[in-house]
Amino acid sequence: MKVALILGVEIHEGVGFESLLPPPSNQDEEKIGWRAVVSPPDHPVSQYEFNVLIGADGKRNTLEGFKRKEFRGKLAIAITANFINKKTEAEARVEEISGVAFIFNQKFFKDLYAETGIDLENIVYYKDDTHYFVMTAKKQSLLEKGVILNDYADTARLLSQDNIDKDCLKQYARQAADFSTDYNLPHMEFAVNHYGQSDVAMFDFTSMYAAENACRFLERNGHKLLMTLVGDSLLEPFWPTGSGCARGFLSSMDACWAVRSWASGILNPLEVLAERESIYRILGQTNLHRDPHCLYSNYYINIP
Repeated sequence: MKVALILGVEIHEGVGFESLLPPPSNQDEEKIGWRAVVSPPDHPVSQYEFNVLIGADGKRNTLEGFKRKEFRGKLAIAITANFINKKTEAEARVEEISGVAFIFNQKFFKDLYAETGIDLENIVYYKDDTHYFVMTAKKQSLLEKGVILNDYADTARLLSQDNIDKDCLKQYARQAADFSTDYNLPHMEFAVNHYGQSDVAMFDFTSMYAAENACRFLERNGHKLLMTLVGDSLLEPFWPTGSGCARGFLSSMDACWAVRSWASGILNPLEVLAERESIYRILGQTNLHRDPHCLYSNYYINIP
């Protein structure tokens, strides 16, 4: 955001995109281009005309016209837990964990399993109004610790409320949080959610979505519009791989390149679409062990 502000980008808070407003058919008296229906409707942004629209609102993706494909990967069970932050000096000294995965710190997770029987793929800890932990737990560990009562092949049945021992789940989350912070968070108490219950939850996030296409061109009444997706709106990551942030940056830079290609005037809209879709196919191949420079070097880019 700081870089965007330095470059003169305007950022408006308290306003949301609802839908596209095409250019009116009568263009004789006044040339009016593409605009957006926003909430609240009287916000000044509603009068802004544009020819590029980028969707960066996560997997909910409010831009119409982008079909999505669902992928179901290896079973991934997430646990989230919020503990009360009493703002004590001891709590302030505890460092956050921005994200640690098994492949990066195998000793940590092996020690965790040896001491507690908890088997995780990764864990994150953020400190704000609460102490927030999110982790990916392995099913066998949850069965052994009594969190999941019965093993079912169907994920919905496996993680149904009547197949989860809530007390064991709280104990599981508390032990993981204690160990990952070296037992430096004293007297951990669960925060209360809007149901009046301890704020700890377990859910399946095995299902992932990807847009079939990265961008679209629209033309109405003499006005062209380039629409493109970035981040999770384009390609939802499998969280345990830690690929989401990197692919988000790469897709954003790819979108900027598409805008540049179109603005140059040398490539026509169909050529821009073809180039953008070819680069999108490369995005899904990026992972921890592959240098993006090597991937992109195999793609010929026409630089005007």
